Amino acid sequence: MVIPGLLTASAGGAIEPDPRTNELVPPGTSQVYRWADRGLPGTQARDTVYLLGHTVRAGGGVFDRLQGIRVGQTIRLTTSKGTLTYHVTATRLYDKEQIQQADEVYAAVPGRLVLIGCYLNSDGSRQDRNFVVYASLS
Repeated sequence: MVIPGLLTASAGGAIEPDPRTNELVPPGTSQVYRWADRGLPGTQARDTVYLLGHTVRAGGGVFDRLQGIRVGQTIRLTTSKGTLTYHVTATRLYDKEQIQQADEVYAAVPGRLVLIGCYLNSDGSRQDRNFVVYASLS
């Protein structure tokens, strides 16, 4: 995944929600992970594609710079079948306790990409929100 001028990330594989908490927790900090039960990137996708990554207050998280993204920017995903280009349509903050009930996050939308990471507070305080990026396949 490449967001020109912002970040480059490699894929860490597919992950499943934790059966106890129903949360998706990427196992590493330096790669993005795809939600296994949801969409696969491709022009014939029937569901939303979800990519998740960590932010780290001290640095080293794959999504540390994600908050710098702007509506209209491009996101390129390279797959075994070629490169797909998405355009950012919106960003939003969700409290960690509320994101699982946010229907708009989990809607099955063909050709949609959703990136989810923790929100990095500028003062370094505890991360209690998620930063979500919505993008559409071009």
